[in-house]
Amino acid sequence: MILLAPALNLPEFKPPMYAKLQMPVIIYHGTADDIVDPYTVKIIALKYFSNLKHHLVDDDHPYIKLFLFLIGRSFS
Repeated sequence: MILLAPALNLPEFKPPMYAKLQMPVIIYHGTADDIVDPYTVKIIALKYFSNLKHHLVDDDHPYIKLFLFLIGRSFS
């Protein structure tokens, strides 16, 4: 599962009850995100995802730079 700036810090997030999720989870989060704090999300994600890759990227919440990068990679 790939998550982009997941708002895990909101009360609506319902973490797994009994064990960490085992599925691979990749998070991309912008260091300049002023809507969802990337550092708080990383702390929460480490508690609930056992197979986590967390990437901080030089971007903000809309991910303009990241999307341009990912689109470029898909065509190369």
